[in-house]
This record gives sequence, structure tokens and C-alpha cells, in this order.
Amino acid sequence: MKKSNRKIRQIEVDGKTYFAYELDKEIYGERIRLYADTRDELEQKISQAEEERFRSLMKYLPANPKLKDYAELYFRNAMGSVSPTVLKSELLLVKSTVYGSEIDCEIKNLTAEKIQKFYAELQYQQTEINRLNDILQRIFEVAERAGADIPMLKNIQSDEIAEEKTGHIMLSEHEMKMLLQSCLAVTKYRRNMWGIIFSLYTGIKFSEVMKLRNGDFNLNEKFVISQDRKIILCDECVNWLEQKIMEKTFDNISDAYALKLYENAEQRKIFCMNCLTQSSEELFFANKNGKTLKYTNANIALRNAAADCGISRNISLIDIHKSFIRNELKRGVSQEELKERYHYNDKYRFEFD
Repeated sequence: MKKSNRKIRQIEVDGKTYFAYELDKEIYGERIRLYADTRDELEQKISQAEEERFRSLMKYLPANPKLKDYAELYFRNAMGSVSPTVLKSELLLVKSTVYGSEIDCEIKNLTAEKIQKFYAELQYQQTEINRLNDILQRIFEVAERAGADIPMLKNIQSDEIAEEKTGHIMLSEHEMKMLLQSCLAVTKYRRNMWGIIFSLYTGIKFSEVMKLRNGDFNLNEKFVISQDRKIILCDECVNWLEQKIMEKTFDNISDAYALKLYENAEQRKIFCMNCLTQSSEELFFANKNGKTLKYTNANIALRNAAADCGISRNISLIDIHKSFIRNELKRGVSQEELKERYHYNDKYRFEFD
């Protein structure tokens, strides 16, 4: 097992030198401190304690464990030895892909062919598939350590697929939804995150989102004008925009008047349209001083939200637009319609379709 990044320390007690190490005893954060006269003796104690800990965690395994059960054993055992941020990201990736899938079966029924088919059908970018493959190999090692017979499952490699010609990170429709939910849950970078969320809803480039003014929005007719083009807004997006307008107007959206107004859909829409009309020249997506958002800060916010849901931190704002367009093409929307909607010139090439 990979040891914790806590280090063996040398301490003195009453003039005598000892070696000490803090070990996570179980998954709820309880720690024990191990002591020994020599480093070699302490390392032996650490190895024995970690093995005891692993055996105690095995009690969570059901009679006929599935891959999901071994995954949970792996993540429980990794607590304290892997960075919490990395562990959370890996757990989200496994939950969103493996849990409930065809390979989430009893380990004795899992074959290399099933795993290869799973990789082939997974609509994720190759870097994420490679990352998932690495996590699964670690899960298989833990399963083998727990007594599972999996000689043909170790060291399986995902088939390489061609990299996107554009060099952009292309997200599937499922990944876009995951990223949207992650962004909606973020409380930091609030104003930057609003622009990102709107781009995820509409596919409008963030550089154009930054320019939108209150007067460009018509929530009654459910559209926004971007680059002199009318872009239709879905109901979920309209509801979210109304909520943001309420939050910008009231210090506390839960006070009696604001709450009553928010709960009445018709009155809320009238109120929000009046707010937009009265300040039609103001930027809708602006910082707290009413100035244009900074592209760099928004990229940082996006990458943090992406990491929270298991998506590569190398993603950039333009990737949202590119991924949205590619997913629209997959849904059957014509190139001509997309050129008209997003104001592309006639020479624009859809190199990612």
C-alpha cells in the first residue's frame, strides 16, 4: 500500500531518541501514533498496522462483491495516503462511469473483453479514459489483495483513439451536464461562475457572454441577442437567470418580500424584466464593481469546477463552446443552422465533428 505523505519523525523524550509516525487507524479520521527505537523497527510496525487496517476494512465487502464494492474498499483504504482533492476527483470519475455500468458486476464474471468494450463505448476524452484505467488498475490490485482471483484483469490498457485535431478538450453531453452541475454548486468566484454557467446553457463563447448587456435579454420570449443573432433560452436557463437577477437586486433573497416575489413565477418574471429594462445598458455578467469579467479569473474558476467533477483541469473556456457545437451536431443540428446561430463566416470549418 502507498504510505501516507506524513513522514517518520525523530523525537526526543527524556533525553532518549525515538522514531514516531502518525497512522490513520480507520476511515473516520482516528489516528494512532506509532513509536520505535529504530527506523527499521518503526517501518515494520507501520506495515503491520496498515495490514490490520486493511483487514478491518474488508468487513464492508458483501458476500459476492461487485466492482463497485472493491472500488469503495480502495477509496476507504486510500484515505490518509492520497490527497483529499485527488481522491475526491477520482471517486467522482469512477462513480460517473463505472457504477451501474456493464463492468459493475461480480468480479468473477468480469473479463478483459468487457473492460475493453467499456472503454470503447465510453464517450470521454482519451486522457480521462487513461486516468480511469490507472484508477481501475489500483482497484484491481486492492481486489487481489482482498483475495479476488483476477489474473487476466491486471495491466489492461485502454485502446488509443485519435486525438482531436483541434487540440481542444472535447466534452460529451454527459460531461457537459456534469460540469454544469459542478458549476451550479460552486460558491466561490460567483460572478465569473455566472458567465461560465450561461455559456454551458447556451454554447455562446465566453468572450461574447462578457459583452452581453441587460437589454439583450428577453425573458418573456426566452431569448438573448448575441452578435445580432437571436439565441433561444431553455426554461431551466430562464429560471436560473431570474434567480440571478433577484440575487443582484436583493441582499437577502429569503426576506419576506423577495421570497414572496420569487415564489410567484408571473410576478417574478415581470419584476426581472423591469430590472433589465431600467438598466438596459449595464453589463449583465460583470464583477461586483460593474466592470467586465476577467478571462483569466474565469478560466481558474472553470478548472476548479472541472476538477471537482473529475474532468481534466486543462480545460479552457473555449472548450465549452467547441464541445457544445460538437454535441449539437451529434444531435442532428445542421452546420448551416449553427453558422447562423453563432455568426460563423462561410469558411468556418467544423473540424471536430
